[in-house]
Amino acid sequence: MWNSYGDWDRIANAADFDFIKQRITGLRSQTWEPNHVSENFRVSLSGMVRRLSATTEKPVSVVDFGAGLGRNAPLLHEFFPRVIAVDIPEMVTKLAALYEGQITSLYEGVYDDFDEMLAAEQPAALYDSVVIQHIIQPEYNEKLAKSVIESSVSLVICLVHKKVRDTLLFYSKLLDAGWRCTYQEVDSISFEGKAHILRIFVR
Repeated sequence: MWNSYGDWDRIANAADFDFIKQRITGLRSQTWEPNHVSENFRVSLSGMVRRLSATTEKPVSVVDFGAGLGRNAPLLHEFFPRVIAVDIPEMVTKLAALYEGQITSLYEGVYDDFDEMLAAEQPAALYDSVVIQHIIQPEYNEKLAKSVIESSVSLVICLVHKKVRDTLLFYSKLLDAGWRCTYQEVDSISFEGKAHILRIFVR
C-alpha cells in the first residue's frame, strides 16, 4: 500500500517517538514545527472557512488525514473551530499514548476508520500533509477519492512534493469529478528546503 518512504505500518509499530517524528517530517533535528504557510494562504483559507461557516449552523470541521502524532493540529485550529484526526489504528494508539488522555486538547474527535469518520462527523474540509503521496495502491486511492467526492467535504488542502504534484491519482480523481484548484504556492521551508506545493481544491 505504501511506498518505501511512507511505510507507515512499520513506523506506527516503532517504540521511539523521536524516530516517528523524524519520519513524519523528514527533519534530522529535534525541532518539530508545523508546516509553513504564507500570509496569502492564511487570508485565502480564512475567507473560505468564513464562507463555509455562513452556510451552516454547526462548527466547520476539518479532517487531519494521517494525523500521526498531532503535528498539524495547532495550525488547523487557527482556521477551523473543530479538528478531527484520522489515521491507521496503530498510529491512533500512539497518539493517545503520547498525550496520555489529553488528546482532546488537540482533536475534537479521533478515528481509525475513514468512512466511519465521514459518516459520524460530516466534515467540511480535509487536510493532507504529504500522506496521500505515499499511498501507491491505486485501488485505495480510487476508494478514498470516491469517499471524499460522495461526502460532505467541499474543501481539500494538500501539501505534496513538487516532483509528484501532477501524478497523484487521488487528486486526479477530484479534478475529473469537477473539483478545481483555487490556490497554489510553493513551500520551500517546511521540509528542509525541499520544494513542496501547497494547494487548495474546492468542489
